[in-house]
Amino acid sequence: MVEGGLGHLEQHALFRGSFKSVPEPKHATLDFTESSNSVAKPWTWTKEAPEIIRKSEKLRRRIFGPIIDPATGARMGYLSETPH
Repeated sequence: MVEGGLGHLEQHALFRGSFKSVPEPKHATLDFTESSNSVAKPWTWTKEAPEIIRKSEKLRRRIFGPIIDPATGARMGYLSETPH
């Protein structure tokens, strides 16, 4: 969400801007933030928590994959389950 917010800021307040000093983009950022906050709406989840957790687990398994014991071929767990 942070990246999306910063992208929105860049696109609407800074992109194609011509700034002659450091304070100018700072003021443009503050002005944009102030105007955006005046029409802000609370975040609304569109999915239920179990579905979000299920999908994040599925993605984690796709990214990291299982740890396979080379001797037996048995699944020993997932990379993110190993102690740090």
